[in-house]
Amino acid sequence: RALQTSALRIRLTRDLNNNTVSIFINDQPAGPPIPFVESDTPVEPVLFVHDGGVIVYVNDWNLNLR
Repeated sequence: RALQTSALRIRLTRDLNNNTVSIFINDQPAGPPIPFVESDTPVEPVLFVHDGGVIVYVNDWNLNLR
């Protein structure tokens, strides 16, 4: 069984004025901003892995509120 590891830095930036979120992978934009919930809607950060067999290790979790 082969094991491969990849390290990614994923950042989400929420724009409260436009109700969008921008996704950055290793500090590079991963496409245009996508629609998101209204600015007064609470958001709970969650990690979700679609398929089984994937191990996700989080070594740093930062939540910056502005």
